[in-house]
Amino acid sequence: MSLPSILNRLCLVVLGVAATAISSATFAATVDRMYVLECGESRTSDVSNWSPGVDVGVAREFSANCYLIRHGKDWLLWDSGMSDAIAEKPDGVVAGGGILTLYVRKTLQSQLAELGVAPTDVTHVAFSHFHGDHVGNANLFTAATMLVQRAEYDAAFGPDPGKYGFSPALYGKLKDNPTVKLEGDHDVFGDGSVIIIATPGHTPGHQSLLVRLPKQGAVILSGDVVHFRENWDAQRVPARNFDRDQSLRSMERIASLLVAEGAVLWINHDRASQGGPSVRYELYYWPGIQGRGEFVRLALEAAEADYVDVARLSGRGKGVDAMLRLMNGGKLDHRPFAPPFLKAGKLVISHAANILDYLGPRLGLVPKAEQSRLWAHQLQLTVADFMVEVHDTHHPVALALYYRDQKTEAKRRTRYFLSDRVPKYLDYFEGVCAANRGRMVGRALSYADLSMFQLVEGLRYAFPKTMRKLEPRWPSLIALHDRVAVVPRIAAYLASKRRIPFNENGIFRHYPELESR
Repeated sequence: MSLPSILNRLCLVVLGVAATAISSATFAATVDRMYVLECGESRTSDVSNWSPGVDVGVAREFSANCYLIRHGKDWLLWDSGMSDAIAEKPDGVVAGGGILTLYVRKTLQSQLAELGVAPTDVTHVAFSHFHGDHVGNANLFTAATMLVQRAEYDAAFGPDPGKYGFSPALYGKLKDNPTVKLEGDHDVFGDGSVIIIATPGHTPGHQSLLVRLPKQGAVILSGDVVHFRENWDAQRVPARNFDRDQSLRSMERIASLLVAEGAVLWINHDRASQGGPSVRYELYYWPGIQGRGEFVRLALEAAEADYVDVARLSGRGKGVDAMLRLMNGGKLDHRPFAPPFLKAGKLVISHAANILDYLGPRLGLVPKAEQSRLWAHQLQLTVADFMVEVHDTHHPVALALYYRDQKTEAKRRTRYFLSDRVPKYLDYFEGVCAANRGRMVGRALSYADLSMFQLVEGLRYAFPKTMRKLEPRWPSLIALHDRVAVVPRIAAYLASKRRIPFNENGIFRHYPELESR
């Protein structure tokens, strides 16, 4: 193993401890609300200025958001975007030595006014960093307490701010603000609902923000730790960053926190990473079993998606009859062969792997890069193959026959399954997980991770003796299972009535005689 690989692994272990420390803090509290404000956009004709050596000469647009957070009587503004004065220039303003053109379509002040919030109402102000597209309207908030890393403060208000790409004219009035100079992470309101995370690298004192929302759960606003999802997936660092090594360590820190907190990553300059209009999904699956539908439920629950489990409900247009009518009534252009299937608006998607391939990028449960999406889909198709073999342990002859009518064949089939097929599949998944530093794909929670959790859970239920004996050969996979189990939204789901218990009508069935010799 190369030295960089060893250091990366050691770094991840250390940062995992830091992530756990935040996760173990009191986090029952959430903010009342967070408003996402449009604070400008920019365009470049060559995005390789941010992704060295990649996409040379390719144009790209960047978003620039501000976030207004209400916590009781307090208001926290995170970043103030591009200067409202740019709105007076419909053709935009050239910046960054000519590599960017900036536009402001709607001023920050007008958006605050629409919410009934005056700049003087803002009690706390914090910036991911002091570049102009993040502090463009900072001088409006001279009554607020400023929360800033000491290293960033010293660079911004020191003798040579231009060295770091800072322009004091945009924020100079804040020098007399009440200021809390931070030396690392900071719990803003003392209840875990908003935590500033030190993520230096892009600038000397860059910081990110973890926010716990009432419905969506934990969100990490990453500032300019990365500028778009492709850089996140590939761990690319712009050449203009203050410190490359610090940048990479901060990316690892955020990745660890995403797992520890079950959080979603919002990248300021990548509009697509911050979700779109809410969609209510309709899941159709048999109501009394986990089965293949559980892989889809876990993804929906992990993302706290708005969904209904139609066949488990009663009333008009609900229940098993409604599901069968859709399957057999001929009213759909593309009727599913069998559950599970999902309705998303006018779309109907069937097969668990196909559904997850659709949901993954929409729920933030798969990396954006095409290669990573295909890899996650490939893994899920392998899971689908494995599930057929699990099912065949108790129904090796025919689905129409009862288990008792094929018990002899089931015993013979299961001996081979446990001695050969389980090790073959789980050895493969273990290798994938270990090679990717404890995750199946990418560096944040993915639907492939959730599927590994479900496989381990199901096998433990169906074949407890075998799993107790064999689990030590799959340490990465078991560790992944354990991390998924404590992701807050997954833990809440597992403890709820929405999680159907394993039973002898599903795919994973516990027949003690199948493990006996």
